[in-house]
Amino acid sequence: MPALPPQARVERNAEVVRDRARGLGWSKVAERNGLSERQCRRICEEWRATRPSAYDHDPLALLDEILDHYDAGIEDLALVREEALQDAVKVGAVKARMNLIREKAELLQAVGILPRDLGKFAEERDLRVVADTVWAVMDKHDVPDDARLDLAATLRGNSSVPTPGTQATLNSY
Repeated sequence: MPALPPQARVERNAEVVRDRARGLGWSKVAERNGLSERQCRRICEEWRATRPSAYDHDPLALLDEILDHYDAGIEDLALVREEALQDAVKVGAVKARMNLIREKAELLQAVGILPRDLGKFAEERDLRVVADTVWAVMDKHDVPDDARLDLAATLRGNSSVPTPGTQATLNSY
């Protein structure tokens, strides 16, 4: 088989990477692109080596990108539901959209943006209001950073400072 011109090789390799990213197995990727499985693996390995590692990215930026993809998928499915002619397609789009919304909520729970127990949402909201208020008062009175850090450590349970209700607190009275 004659060698491909450089541009055709780039396009073919990109198709190999796309096929693999779509979830196709190595044998199917090889068959679709007229290559061996070994060649396809090598192409994907070379492509991966040129990409930044997940560790090279800002985790918050990655989370934002993932959330953007969820939002795009949710919007796409809303449009499918709106434009579909068959009822079965509309129902399928609604179900798929609701699954994406659930998955997005699970991701937000996993990273701590939403509470794991949504029944405690009001408590979480109230706690954040209290924390913001405490921080604002500390700002107003120029509370030193070491006192703020000590408060944060105490609230996390990582401090030797006695907390209300503990035996050490009771013994101090």
